[in-house]
Amino acid sequence: MSHPDRRRRHREALNMLLEKASLQGYLTTDDLVELYPEIGEDAERLSVVMLVLRNRGVDIVDAENYDAVPVEEVLEPEAEPWLEADTLSISTDDTVGLYLKEMSRVPLLKVEEELDLAMRIELGREARNKLMLLSGRKYTLERARLEALVQDGLLARDHLIKANTRLVVSIAKRYMGRGVPFLDLIQEGNLGLMKGVEKYDLHRGFRFSTYATWWIRQTITRAIADQARTIRVPVHMIDRIRQVYKTTHELEQKHG
Repeated sequence: MSHPDRRRRHREALNMLLEKASLQGYLTTDDLVELYPEIGEDAERLSVVMLVLRNRGVDIVDAENYDAVPVEEVLEPEAEPWLEADTLSISTDDTVGLYLKEMSRVPLLKVEEELDLAMRIELGREARNKLMLLSGRKYTLERARLEALVQDGLLARDHLIKANTRLVVSIAKRYMGRGVPFLDLIQEGNLGLMKGVEKYDLHRGFRFSTYATWWIRQTITRAIADQARTIRVPVHMIDRIRQVYKTTHELEQKHG
């Protein structure tokens, strides 16, 4: 797509969003993702779109109401008893239950807590860049201070990720039954969540969960698309293929 066409499409999408916002009084993250499905690839472009909407007085509401979804509701019915058991042998089927139980122990973040974590992450990045410019013993005390900021930023990053894993599960749940196991969807979504943490700019004025939604959905939908392009070989055919390889190898060993 040429640059003029891309700009025209961008303007049309933005006008549609503004019109929808004027009708219903707000926009959801799904509204934006629907018109900008690939915008997450360009973090700066995504930030600009949201900034324009914010300056026009448009409220953006998280479509994923994961705050109100109990962990038990995310589980398949057969997995629910796991939550009530103190100790059970963990099988492959219990992996999702174990993950969700562990995830539920991390409290959801308030707005001010989210901003504090984002600020600590930013300070850690800045400190890491400054460390690269330091050399020699002259800056020993300064180096120690910067290293402490870097470490604190990493801790804040881990906390922000863990506190938003419910968002990943909430989004992944909507893509079940499309050829990718639920746990794999969660794993892909977590990769998108981590990408969102790296790209998030707290000074843009919108919540992290709103911004992270793009990255989570993008990684999940790409995983589903990749799975759809994969040729599925039935199990009995895999056994036959293995037998062919084995026979071929034996013939090569016998006849050279």
